[in-house]
Amino acid sequence: MKELGWANIDRLMYDKSAKPVDIVTRVDNKDVGEVYISMVVKSRSMYLPGYEMKNGTYSFSHGDFEKMQLPIGAKATILATAYADGKPYVSIQDIVIAEKLNVDLHLEPTTKEGLRSTLEARL
Repeated sequence: MKELGWANIDRLMYDKSAKPVDIVTRVDNKDVGEVYISMVVKSRSMYLPGYEMKNGTYSFSHGDFEKMQLPIGAKATILATAYADGKPYVSIQDIVIAEKLNVDLHLEPTTKEGLRSTLEARL
């Protein structure tokens, strides 16, 4: 993540390809532990932390009240991790940002070394 650089989210307000989007992200087995979710848009050097909405899905904006505004057509990676009983879980899915998109994730058990190598290979 350190190599992506830092960008303020309001930068998307001036990006002509950024439009309001409805991306619904679900984690089907989020009961394994507290889920940490994020979106990485490498072409824009952006890391967007996600949060759990009141309806149990995940979003990449500032709250249930705010619509996501993202660059349509950009490739992105959604990353979810969790820890349960000292064991890491991970799910990674590549997407192309669209005006409407459903993303379903399933957390798989891994090791700390496996998590590290997966992140290095995919991000």
